[in-house]
Amino acid sequence: MSAESDAGPPVTVPAVAPSRRPRLPRVHDVVQDNGLRVLAVRRPGVPRAEMRLRVPLVRQGPADDGTRTRLLAETLLSGTPARSSFALAQDLQRLGADVMASADVETLVVSGSTLSATLGPFLGLVAEAVATATFPADEVLVERQRVAQELRIALSQPGTIAHHALVSRLYGRHPYGLPMPSPDKVSGTGPARLRRFHAERVAARGSTLVMVGDFDPARAVARVEEAFGAWLPGSPPVRLPAPGPPRRGPVLIVDRPGSVQGSIRLGGPAVDRSDPAYPTLAAATAVFGGYFASRLWANLRERRGYTYSPSAGVSQRPSASNLVVGADVATEVVGPALLETRYELGRMAESLVEEAERMSGELNQRLQRMRLRPPVPPAAAPGARDRAASPPSVLGRIRRSPGALIRGVKDVASDLQDLVSMATDRNAAFESLRSTEDNRVKAHNVLRGKRDAAGRCDSPQAGPSNPPGQTAPRGARTPA
Repeated sequence: MSAESDAGPPVTVPAVAPSRRPRLPRVHDVVQDNGLRVLAVRRPGVPRAEMRLRVPLVRQGPADDGTRTRLLAETLLSGTPARSSFALAQDLQRLGADVMASADVETLVVSGSTLSATLGPFLGLVAEAVATATFPADEVLVERQRVAQELRIALSQPGTIAHHALVSRLYGRHPYGLPMPSPDKVSGTGPARLRRFHAERVAARGSTLVMVGDFDPARAVARVEEAFGAWLPGSPPVRLPAPGPPRRGPVLIVDRPGSVQGSIRLGGPAVDRSDPAYPTLAAATAVFGGYFASRLWANLRERRGYTYSPSAGVSQRPSASNLVVGADVATEVVGPALLETRYELGRMAESLVEEAERMSGELNQRLQRMRLRPPVPPAAAPGARDRAASPPSVLGRIRRSPGALIRGVKDVASDLQDLVSMATDRNAAFESLRSTEDNRVKAHNVLRGKRDAAGRCDSPQAGPSNPPGQTAPRGARTPA
């Protein structure tokens, strides 16, 4: 008897069942006398507890440029009046616990986990490190040298260079426009500056501690009071002002001699999570470039072979949100890849979202995950509208303007073909690339003309054909 006959009749895979709204757990929410807010949630099953402590760092005085905040996070666990860094690490290890700290210009985040049975001693160690850190000189010296070296290496990478150029264009002199501190400033920061910064900025008022685990929430909150009750309230936190609108300008080209790849980054303002339009934006971003089967992936990777991993996503900050599109491609196809990206952005605005895209399993998984997020109250985001975002009808609200063909893109983009032959002449290639903005305007004029002439039409055709001599993608990073 053959193997096929042994296998039996084919099995039909059942359809995915409709999603059900999850039952959210009860949250024990308490604000202590010193201003620390504590949220505790019981999650039985695994005898562990997870903790996140968020401390706002913008209080009296101007925001930091990232120098002290970076070193603060790296040296917060370097010692207290009662314990050295080694003793603190040993005590955490005995509890089966771990703790780490990270920071940006606005927030210090201390995260960790421990066994549920050792939650009390664990919170005591975390409170000791956060409230009474001493920043010993020898520890600070070692850490600042390490951090400065890490920054120098990072600032030599093409992705970091492109990111710096993008946020500088988006935010200008706003603190968001400085994503990484200067290595030289880090090297010149001593323990005395860190101690002053810690005393001024690391305070209980406005901070939030979240715990989830197999414990009784009321008892957990009482243990937080015992551990953090002596933490000084400090001055009230303030929110950074919203950055102004990004300044308009031509395509910005940052020359990196020796690179065989170019890093493309596009960005612009976006709505925040409290805006009713955010679910629509999240769905549209996913269709455009948020997962493997998205339009940008299908065009730049599958159809053109320009890159391995194009991307699109929304970055959320307390005072601003932005949409960022990125791709790393061979230098000789930077121009065509940029034009194809513009083409896909235009297609998102001017054409229908197709049935296959709306039924994508990965897209629907992302939307279902959004159901798990509670609505963001307007108080959490000043200036937000009164009505919180509601995800269930996202796909029905994606913009559906009349479909349009961009057949004329092939005509207006033909002058980009010579970028291939210019690959060895970087200056000439860059000068030719500067015309991309004009080509984009022409392409969109053609798009509008075709749409007005044809009315509603079928799904868009492919954009410009592959340039002759196209090379295979060389990975996501540009070698030095």
